[in-house]
Amino acid sequence: MMMKPYTHTIGTSKYVEQPHKEIKIFTEECRFSILEPITKIISYGVQNFVLKLSVISELSVVCTRVFSRDRDKLLVCRVLVYELVQALRTKTTIPDDNLFILIQFVLQGHGCRLVLPPQLSGGELASTCMDAREIAAGAVDCMRPHLPDMIELLQDPHLLNKIKGSVSKSIVNRNLICLNEDTLGAIVKGGIAQYVAMELALEHSRGRQDRAQPARHMTPWISTSLPGCREVCECVSRVRVVSWLVMGALCNATQAPHPSHPGLQPPHQPVPQDATCHITDYIQVLLLHFFYMHQI
Repeated sequence: MMMKPYTHTIGTSKYVEQPHKEIKIFTEECRFSILEPITKIISYGVQNFVLKLSVISELSVVCTRVFSRDRDKLLVCRVLVYELVQALRTKTTIPDDNLFILIQFVLQGHGCRLVLPPQLSGGELASTCMDAREIAAGAVDCMRPHLPDMIELLQDPHLLNKIKGSVSKSIVNRNLICLNEDTLGAIVKGGIAQYVAMELALEHSRGRQDRAQPARHMTPWISTSLPGCREVCECVSRVRVVSWLVMGALCNATQAPHPSHPGLQPPHQPVPQDATCHITDYIQVLLLHFFYMHQI
């Protein structure tokens, strides 16, 4: 039955009262429906525009507060990590500034900061907020399954050349300064080294604290001398990885704040001390090969 509007007069004015209409109440399902389109917009923005670290950090915080399921909480972080991994694998092309921002987005979950040249050190990456570690904790969790891929990138001697050919060459997409291609590749690979060094340092620290549960070593050749691994190419690859890990650990250690308690030292040791003999064996093989090559 339809309700008809009726009129009544107050003084000389007439008012027409309309029947009440239904009010739509947005429930949890409505928030789920907009989550997937937002992630697609984020993916498009990462590949075509220069993002701001504060914006993607705020989006991650909003998703964590609004949604209740872990899958929905980390969806924005998972999309950003996916775009970073695809760009590092040279599967997609993104502006080179976004490479810095996405790497910093992951590093700040460990309390670290991407090391940049002095010309770029005054940008947005340097102004991290107080709770940056809590903001990017989800990014660290989403990035951890890709740790073997990051170690493989450190072993790749052609990564710098791949980055040269994959990053955007358009000056319009560069918000800070036009970097030399070698400088760009070195910063990106250095950021990967910082992340891998911190993850391995945490793994090594957990392994020392919990003897009952052995650490899941991503680089077993560091701790044990594997048989049949005396090839020169293999030794070169492993020494290369150790060099990048040491450099990443040093970069993290120089930026670490001084602990309030002397016993609360942050973990910055990706290579255990008992692995020195094995690394020495690899270097000795390289030196012997170099000596024999010059004897011929």
